[in-house]
Amino acid sequence: MKMLINRSYLLVKYAFIFLAYLIISSSQVFGQEWSQITAVSDSTFNSVYFTDRNMGWAVGNNGAIIHTSDGGDTWTNQNSRTSEHLNSVYFFDEFTGWIAGNNNLVLFTENGGEQWVERRPSSVSDQDIKDILFADWKRGWAVGGPGGHIYYTDNSGLTWQRQTSVSADGTVNSIYTHNHETFYAIFGNQITFADGQGNWEEIQFLTESDFFTAEDLFFIDEENGWVVGNDQSGGKFFKTEDGGNQWEEIKFISDGEFRSIIFSENEKGFVVGTGGTLLHTSNGGASWEVIESGTEKDLNDITFADPGNGWIVGTDGILLRFLDSEIPDISYYKSHYPSVQLSDDTEAELLLLRGQKYGNAAQAYDDPRMRMPQYGRLLAAIEIVDQYVGNNQNDISTQAEIILNHFWAVEHNEGAELFNEMAEENGDSHQIEKSRYHLQNAIHIQPDSAVSYLSLAFVNHRLNDIPQAISAMESAIDRMEVPEVDHYIFLVELYHSQQQLSDGIELNKEAIEAYPEEYALYETIVDLFLNQGEIEEAVRYLNILIQEFPENPSYYFVRGAQLQYIALNMLEESLRLYEEVWALREELVSEPQPSEERKIEDQITKLLQEVDVLKNEGNGLANQAVSDMEKLAELNLGSLEIYGIIGSLYHNKASILYQMRTLTPDQEEAQQFDSTIADNLDKAREHYERALTQNPDESSYWEALYYIYLDLGMEEQAEQIVRNEYFKN
Repeated sequence: MKMLINRSYLLVKYAFIFLAYLIISSSQVFGQEWSQITAVSDSTFNSVYFTDRNMGWAVGNNGAIIHTSDGGDTWTNQNSRTSEHLNSVYFFDEFTGWIAGNNNLVLFTENGGEQWVERRPSSVSDQDIKDILFADWKRGWAVGGPGGHIYYTDNSGLTWQRQTSVSADGTVNSIYTHNHETFYAIFGNQITFADGQGNWEEIQFLTESDFFTAEDLFFIDEENGWVVGNDQSGGKFFKTEDGGNQWEEIKFISDGEFRSIIFSENEKGFVVGTGGTLLHTSNGGASWEVIESGTEKDLNDITFADPGNGWIVGTDGILLRFLDSEIPDISYYKSHYPSVQLSDDTEAELLLLRGQKYGNAAQAYDDPRMRMPQYGRLLAAIEIVDQYVGNNQNDISTQAEIILNHFWAVEHNEGAELFNEMAEENGDSHQIEKSRYHLQNAIHIQPDSAVSYLSLAFVNHRLNDIPQAISAMESAIDRMEVPEVDHYIFLVELYHSQQQLSDGIELNKEAIEAYPEEYALYETIVDLFLNQGEIEEAVRYLNILIQEFPENPSYYFVRGAQLQYIALNMLEESLRLYEEVWALREELVSEPQPSEERKIEDQITKLLQEVDVLKNEGNGLANQAVSDMEKLAELNLGSLEIYGIIGSLYHNKASILYQMRTLTPDQEEAQQFDSTIADNLDKAREHYERALTQNPDESSYWEALYYIYLDLGMEEQAEQIVRNEYFKN
């Protein structure tokens, strides 16, 4: 009973309740600008690649390599141990990466670039490797020229095989895949295709112009792709809508040459080129606009780690960054993890070890937000292993489960412990926010974890982020086999605070069905129904509470107040119907046609029956309300207010009956109201007088009593009230 009594104030508080467009300048995209980052090198950078929003590399002339692990806030030089020009960089993850350079150079790292080793595709020194691409940590392609060679490796570049030569004297400038099933390579004014097994198809022409040289390509999906390049007049666009079988030139006048193209999302794309050229489309390439890059230096490459984080590199160490922190990136990492092909259990175990390495790398960051990319890769790696294992439960699947559970437990415990510490010490919101990120990481790792969602709901509530608290609590309850009573109550109260009353009522009903003897749930649903204005439903649950706890005064008080409200509404409705009866009787005075007269009389009879039903039900509820209030008066709980409420009820009943009497044309019938009116007035008098014995200074009761005395013919008592100036008339 202790909880019921402590929560009863929730019931008592209801006793007395009766053109807009965002304008973006041409130099902005998504409301953000490309900003220039202070260079750590004045080298010309030719390529940039980010594995996630934090980890990135840029490479350029004279062996230049720079690296960031904090999203580009700071950059450091890495030692390439070469002076060759470096043309392209690609990383499978934050540990394993490759760089393509001149003179048949490929550099390889397994530790994020701390050490680079040479892995040359060919012994021919006068060939330049222009682009490099890997499908996973083993299978990769390197392209260049002259000679138009396309090289392939299945052992991370330790050895290479030439798959094809597309041109005797041309250079393949770029290789690309959208889905690791179809590959594209461009050279001169031509393009060629291959499947995932390296079977290159017939060469096709992008254009008949021999002056055009394709520089870069990008596919939005399997069908829609773009190629940019240059001829003697400047940059050119070519677009395909059928997977590359046919290409159409998109007319666009540009003085600068185009170097690189990318789409950060399906509709949003960018092109960079010489002289600071920066183009943007927000409609999938239907139209392009020039935006201000802030520089006149040549821009050589552009990449996006996720839709909210982009980078451009160019000559003289130019670095441009686009950052929109409002665009979430947490789901990006898993979906963009390369498609790894596992051929045996050994490779599956190696991928699991790599996944564990991601988790360990995540925990090296104190900031839990910095851990999200690594956990995304961890999940992607384990998903690939799970697909390989299938439904077979073996050591590999068990190991995968252990790894996930370990890192989930680390994040959940860190978040929960941090929140508990801050709650006990009344910590600042920054520390609680950190707790929230840990719990979000835990959910990211184990999305079916009810306990993490539950903890996150409490954290969001502490941060006063009620919508997110509701979302987390809904997810927690959905994942619980049988939620606890307190879980239901917490979510109901969250709904209540946001005025989501219908949601709260439905959840409360579900909770009562699961816990029919937990009467705190009946209290909360009464609160919700009262707020919703569904008084009858509230009273139904109050009846259950009173039956179970007949000595709890708060239940009687609330029920009495609400029954009084319902009763008076019913009696007022009966008065409204009686007014319709009066109007119909007026029509009968005008002597209508016999058939019409019968219709009116039938209507009067029907209305009088409805009036009787409403009067009887209203009086019955009013009597119950009085009974509830008198029980409280017997306990001497708020007697002044209780007697005043009862007096007001009888007084209002008498007023309604009096108005009915005035609408009754038959004198004898009208007189039948008199005794009932007098009885209600007398009871009103009695209770007002009782209230005034509790507090003689309550002038509103004296005023009501004055008019009751007059109505009852008690003129002397009425005069006494005036003489004593108990109220001002």
